[in-house]
Amino acid sequence: ALAGLITTAIAALITQLLVAGHGRTRAALSSAQRARHDLALAAVVFEASPQAFVVSDPEGRVISANPSFSRITGYSGTEILGRPLSLLKSGRHEPSFYRDLWDAIRERGYWHGEIWNRLRSGEIRRHELTITAWRNPGLEVIHYVGMLQDVSERHRDQETIRHRALHDPLTGLANRALLMELTDRA
Repeated sequence: ALAGLITTAIAALITQLLVAGHGRTRAALSSAQRARHDLALAAVVFEASPQAFVVSDPEGRVISANPSFSRITGYSGTEILGRPLSLLKSGRHEPSFYRDLWDAIRERGYWHGEIWNRLRSGEIRRHELTITAWRNPGLEVIHYVGMLQDVSERHRDQETIRHRALHDPLTGLANRALLMELTDRA
């Protein structure tokens, strides 16, 4: 009877360990399945987004770019790989602009603003840009993620609306509103 009791206790302990191990295995598999789903979803968003995305290494060389980046800049995905993002520099910004941009990224982990970029065609366009530093657990930058959107037409439309609001449609001369604005400034 004692041997049977010990055998039953050992069998119960082994069963309990197996059930607990099975539960941990199921949880790990479920977690891995969720992670695969999240990764697939992120890939779909990256590829299908109308917003341009580009990922670079810490030196600014392109690791990955989505189709919208190619559409906006004119550089194909394979053509841009391994190349520095500085090839988009338009020449319209002073060195201090880029110094301030990188200082903000180092201090806050991101920068957001408007920038003039030179497209593959040579055309210079105004873009809204967000650059985010992607850090490892040791807080070292391992990638930069850029999100880019062409805002040239929006600015052109705003200038057209402003011009129409402040100028006579027939003569093109300044209207009363612009004269009052200029008088106030003076």
